[in-house]
Amino acid sequence: LDDALLARLQTQSVLPKTIELVSREGKGWRVLASGASKIPVAAALGAGGASLPVQARLVDVDGREYLAQAVYLNRARSSGEVAAVLAYSVDEALQPYRAVATAWAGLLGFGLLAGVFGATWIARRVSQPVEQLAASARRIAAGDYSESPRVQSGDEIGALASAFASM
Repeated sequence: LDDALLARLQTQSVLPKTIELVSREGKGWRVLASGASKIPVAAALGAGGASLPVQARLVDVDGREYLAQAVYLNRARSSGEVAAVLAYSVDEALQPYRAVATAWAGLLGFGLLAGVFGATWIARRVSQPVEQLAASARRIAAGDYSESPRVQSGDEIGALASAFASM
């Protein structure tokens, strides 16, 4: 089994992009074959000659995170340990979700802007007639009855302006 055969097997199956066949050599691990990607996951996973974990474990290789585990292969009594190290890039696994996160962030931003503009418009629409009535009340309190309030509204504010005009 060599690099070319392992790479061909990867294209014909669902093997991960990062796979290495390794054997124990002294206190470390020697790569017998690696697939299409030449990322040294086994060296990072079995650093210092430690046995390779059979449970998935997060490992950092060249600043990128991989979820990796070893699968020990059956062996003859005369041969040493041989394992297949399978690894999945965390970045590649999360790639499809980045578009969703970007879309949600865009929708959240749009909703926030629409909310701010809507609240500002409603506040101005409510506060402007109230301010006009307050100005009319201050003018009437000062003794100036020459001009009636000019609030054109069909709600409670309009009814109050109409009452002021009648007074």
